[in-house]
Amino acid sequence: MKKKMITLVSLIAAFIMMFTLAGCNKDKPADVSAANANKEKTTVVSPVKNDKKDKDDYKEILAGLKAGSAYAYADIGKEHKVLLVTDAPMEFDGKLEAARATVYGYDKNGNVKNYGSIESTSTSMPLMANGSYIYFGSHHSMSRARVDEQNSKLIVETAKEGDKKYDSFFNGYADGNIVKFTAVKKDAAKEKEVTNEEMEFISPDGWRVRYDAKSIAATEVDKHTAQFVYQGEAAGTCMAEIKYIADKQPEEVLYDVTSEWGDQSKIQRSEGTFPGTDDKLGYWRVLPDNGKGSRLSMTAIATEYNDGVLLAVETFHSSGKDEIDMAASDALAEVIDSITFKNFKEQKMHSYVAGTYKAADKDAKYTSVILKKDYTGVLTDSKGKKHEITWGSTELKAKDGNFTYSYTIEGDNLYLQLDNDGDWIEYAK
Repeated sequence: MKKKMITLVSLIAAFIMMFTLAGCNKDKPADVSAANANKEKTTVVSPVKNDKKDKDDYKEILAGLKAGSAYAYADIGKEHKVLLVTDAPMEFDGKLEAARATVYGYDKNGNVKNYGSIESTSTSMPLMANGSYIYFGSHHSMSRARVDEQNSKLIVETAKEGDKKYDSFFNGYADGNIVKFTAVKKDAAKEKEVTNEEMEFISPDGWRVRYDAKSIAATEVDKHTAQFVYQGEAAGTCMAEIKYIADKQPEEVLYDVTSEWGDQSKIQRSEGTFPGTDDKLGYWRVLPDNGKGSRLSMTAIATEYNDGVLLAVETFHSSGKDEIDMAASDALAEVIDSITFKNFKEQKMHSYVAGTYKAADKDAKYTSVILKKDYTGVLTDSKGKKHEITWGSTELKAKDGNFTYSYTIEGDNLYLQLDNDGDWIEYAK
């Protein structure tokens, strides 16, 4: 899962309704991504319409993808198209997009290589294609990536606000087109089939996963905790731990976990759909490999689960050798991706948010906000037009991608911010 769990490590796979953790201060890149969501022209080739050669180029990678993940091709290599794979596709207006993906391409020797991952720190900033680059970013920086086949490298350039290249990268993102992904769908019977090389771990807490007994050792640590340790060649311990914690909330648990990771400013935070579900909100925390020392990376995913929290934590040591790291990464990713649930009850962590809110100001742009328990909703504007939305812990986003707004709840009131650094509009429940 070498950056497949930032798919769990890159990412993993996530998480796909669309939720974001951008905070209350929106930046202009997020607005730009929303403004470009309806563009039809794209430099990314649709996998559905693409010719047989592209699929042949990556047939082994495609054959190993799990249901729930998604893929796309992009012209960011010299001689071959690049394959982008995400475990966290997000559906808007009937199309799939993603804020993070693992990049596969050819190297100078003509072999397929995992070039690592690219990721926006907010799901409100999906990957964008423009020319020979894929653009992505955060609220204070913009990046672009391309594959250098001759030198077998993924070239990533980043510019922070105030840097000379920032405006150029920002415009590249703004003028780009959302990368359109195709969902991986496989026969349900085949997905559930357990081969002689596969084992199944069944937790008394109502979740289960499959794993390859040749490469993964599974251990029941206690009644609520299981560890899955990679047994192949690796630079250090590579493992995933899944545990249930009663009577706590996800962000509370994640705070306890990440407080041991050191510098909090280096931890990436996002939201998405929890693996194995299509309507349960999960929270991601990722401490990337810094390329030094033991090259440790950490990923934690938590969700409210049956009056408690289900937490998955991956520990990964990178060797810097693709053939070694990919094998370990993929083995762990397959464990997390296979998770299923006997009875995942309705989440309550945002039940106090759900409801109908009316604008205190009769001249407000939007007269009402309806937030439903399934994380969908409706904004009604002053002309009576209804806009379908999805919502997370801090943002409301139009399903058609036309806008993303920050919001907060104080008591029975909802406050909505329509412009960057603008006023907060009050709505009463």
